[in-house]
Amino acid sequence: MTGFFAKFLFDKADYRLADTLNELESKGKRVRKYDKLLESSFHPRGIKELAAPQENRLIYAMLNFAEACQYGSSTSEERIQSLRSLREEVLDGIHSSMHLNTARVVLQILKVLMFNKERLNRTETLKLVHDLRTALLGQPRFIRAQLRKYQLLEMPESWNQIAFDYHVHDSSTKGRKTPAHLIMDAWIKGIRKLQVVYYDTIPRQAARELLETARIMQIDIRIGVEFVTHWQNRRVPLIWTPRGFIGNKGFLKFLDRKDVNRFFDNKTTASETNRQFVISCLKKFNKNHLTAFNENFGTKLKKITIKGFLHSVGKTEPTLHALIGYIFREAEVGDNVNELTFKAVEEFFAGAGIIARKTQAKPENSPKMTPRELIHQLNQISPGFRLTLNLSGLTLIEVIQLLYECWGQINYLEIFNAKDQLAGVFRDDPEINELRTVLNDGNVIRLKQIVRNVLEGLREDGKKNSGSIAALEKISKDLSGFVSMYSEHKLKARIGSDSTEFSTIYPKMGFAVLPTLPRTARKRFRHEHFDVLPVSEEVVKCRASMPVKNIFRLNILAKILPGKWLRAVRKYWIVNDDVSRFSQKGNIISLSPRNLPEQNSGKKLLSGIGDYWLYMNSNLKITLKVACGFVPAFMSFMLTKDWWVLTWFGAVIWFGITGTRNVIQSVLGGGGIRRSNLLKCNDFISWQRVADSLFYTGFSVPLLDYLVKTVMMKNAFGITAEHNPVVLFTCMATINGLYISGHNRLRGLPASAATGNFFRSFLSIPLAVAFNFIFQGILTACGVAAVAVILQQWAAVISKTASDTVAGFIEGFADRNKNLSMRISDYLAKSKSIFSIYSRLELLFPDKDTITLMDAPKQLIKDISGEGPDLKNTMIINALDLMYFRMYQPQALNGMKIILQRMNAEEREIFLHSQFVLKREKEISQLFIDGIAGRNFKRALAFYLSHYPQYLAEIRHGYSLPGSSSDQGLMSYLQHRKTLAKSHKLPA
Repeated sequence: MTGFFAKFLFDKADYRLADTLNELESKGKRVRKYDKLLESSFHPRGIKELAAPQENRLIYAMLNFAEACQYGSSTSEERIQSLRSLREEVLDGIHSSMHLNTARVVLQILKVLMFNKERLNRTETLKLVHDLRTALLGQPRFIRAQLRKYQLLEMPESWNQIAFDYHVHDSSTKGRKTPAHLIMDAWIKGIRKLQVVYYDTIPRQAARELLETARIMQIDIRIGVEFVTHWQNRRVPLIWTPRGFIGNKGFLKFLDRKDVNRFFDNKTTASETNRQFVISCLKKFNKNHLTAFNENFGTKLKKITIKGFLHSVGKTEPTLHALIGYIFREAEVGDNVNELTFKAVEEFFAGAGIIARKTQAKPENSPKMTPRELIHQLNQISPGFRLTLNLSGLTLIEVIQLLYECWGQINYLEIFNAKDQLAGVFRDDPEINELRTVLNDGNVIRLKQIVRNVLEGLREDGKKNSGSIAALEKISKDLSGFVSMYSEHKLKARIGSDSTEFSTIYPKMGFAVLPTLPRTARKRFRHEHFDVLPVSEEVVKCRASMPVKNIFRLNILAKILPGKWLRAVRKYWIVNDDVSRFSQKGNIISLSPRNLPEQNSGKKLLSGIGDYWLYMNSNLKITLKVACGFVPAFMSFMLTKDWWVLTWFGAVIWFGITGTRNVIQSVLGGGGIRRSNLLKCNDFISWQRVADSLFYTGFSVPLLDYLVKTVMMKNAFGITAEHNPVVLFTCMATINGLYISGHNRLRGLPASAATGNFFRSFLSIPLAVAFNFIFQGILTACGVAAVAVILQQWAAVISKTASDTVAGFIEGFADRNKNLSMRISDYLAKSKSIFSIYSRLELLFPDKDTITLMDAPKQLIKDISGEGPDLKNTMIINALDLMYFRMYQPQALNGMKIILQRMNAEEREIFLHSQFVLKREKEISQLFIDGIAGRNFKRALAFYLSHYPQYLAEIRHGYSLPGSSSDQGLMSYLQHRKTLAKSHKLPA
């Protein structure tokens, strides 16, 4: 990266973060620097912030997850734990107006950075880490730009979208991704409901991984098994989805049953088919693509033997993912080629066409089973299940017969399969869906017409359809029975992608009902390559409202004000999949564009002026923004004022008003004078936010001071600040409100913020009139001549001061509520852990008073030492996090008071006494030295040693808890601890 402009790009923090990434993998060996910090006991906004910055922890968490997802490199338990750690860092550690979409963007950037790290050069790495740090700020405009960059649609922050995929595959069958990786990608896409399909059996470890990771990411997961049945000399796939279990443990217990295992052992059709499919891919690779592979990667890989590959997978099912992993390891071990990566081998397979569907082989002597026989066996092992008929290649005639012969136990029709649709194997989709609608409506007359029309067509073909004719004639005589099969439960529709995530030719996973997405997403899909399915779903939007909880003391107003004012409104959608229909203008879209744009290879530094601005050094960018806003403000005052104060210092005064307002509202929102003494004013201020505010306020000077006040009001209508201040300030406030709300929308802020800033201008009108009156009185009292001229010159400044005063109160209150909401969330998470530990202590010591034990931490730690380190460490980490909240997080004191008010007396006593474990200085210091907070523990240890006496004294005396002999001299000991920390040269 050379050139004159290169020195103005990126921040020092970007270079440090890129260096940290290289350090974590120094000399090709993983450096486990932050392992302890990923444990679930730590809160993302707790004391571990002193041990490692948030972006460092995020990169390490994704690196940990990426390595766990490599084939054969880890167990399912490691993948579950790594995803849990990643989720906590991203979702619990980020807070912005676009919280969930910001988390999706952060995960996507981390995924690109970590899953492609071998192929990224220095420039690309710097660009990605800069994007990551900018995304963590949560600026709406940047987040939406990143969503467009990575072809992701914006999802509602209420997370109530209808987004699904009922047919996908993971690496246990023919898919590319491990279950944990699949779940993470589904969440990034915005999918809320997912069904993963296996063949003939459900691998227990894969099922457990799916269920646990889906629970972590809050995705409604279903596990299906595809059985290939034989009916009228053709293969009919049926997807069985067992249901009716109490939690994940109930499902896993079902898989452990002996009769279920015997059932799975007897079903080898699809698994054998898949086995032969993988082996055929292996043979095809050896025969047609091995030479190209060696030339492409510079390897000397020999032919892959079937015996060697099957030996590598052991007792598990051979899959494409396993085959690619085996080839990758053989080539890497044999030749030690640096350019070769697991992803590169995947892309080679997809690009070479090795995994095309036509390569799938069929076993010659596989056991045959009819759909009715399968249903009979399924009823024996699990009466609660759903059965889906895959319509691939089926005609209307065949579907009618299958539905009737299966006694109505087929619950779903897969009316759309993206892969089959692309291959053109669907034949009678609209007619089959009409049959489904007729059965659901119980319309015997229309059903009779459909059967009769089908029969007439068959009779014209003659004897070759005699079997179908006889079957349909039997159905025509029992139409009422046919309809009654679906009288109690409807025949519903299913839509799936059949995605394996291997090929770029076939669609990837994910669909969404368009009306349930935000307006920005609905607008985007029309201009980009998001395919619209020829299927429509009927959706209904519902609202549920309830009074605002007593968090911000608004409950009294909620009772007084009528209607929906000050009431929390929850919006949700109800989909009626009984009436899914084919339509040329469907309302279901694919979440994954088929033709993704080519990613920047990184060979060029930047592609245009926009990129230079995007990756410019943040301090330089802030300076340029302020300068660009200052120039029009200064020129406006310079060219229109004849009094030297306003001529030379008008722009400074104008900017001073805006800057002071931003600083004061940030400080007040963070706690004001009641904040912790460890929190400085600078800790609350977002200089990016201040720079944006100053940039736009600069252009408001020529707008308000010259165009509105002088050209329009004075010259056109003769209205001045002395003769008609109300009309003047009303007009200026209105124009200013329109300008502010306009640039709010341009910056991508929520519509509610833009609307609020428009109406805030009207609140400033009486204040501006009052300021003008006071100013006039002061000038008159001082005997100043030409008061009218001075008032007219200062009218825009007065209006600006009034507007920013109102904005300071409103936005300061909004910042306060945002910070308070975060603190309440933090304390709720920690209180849950504290009460869980208390329950364990009650079980361990049934004959002792647990609260008394917690008040004597020396004896408590001694008593629980035999229970392992986890219990003791979790208790200590909880107390350290709570102390960090109080000392370093804004609005922590108010948040803690609200949480304590919600608790009863016993819960409050447990919560407060749990923090007295901090008195065990020796044990806690040793934990830090042993690496509980990673290697960079000095700041965290110094913070603990210096401030825990003061914190415990506040807990004792602030909440009137009884003292103990060990608390004597606690406050005097504080100064001694600070001196001790300095003597050890520990940073404060």
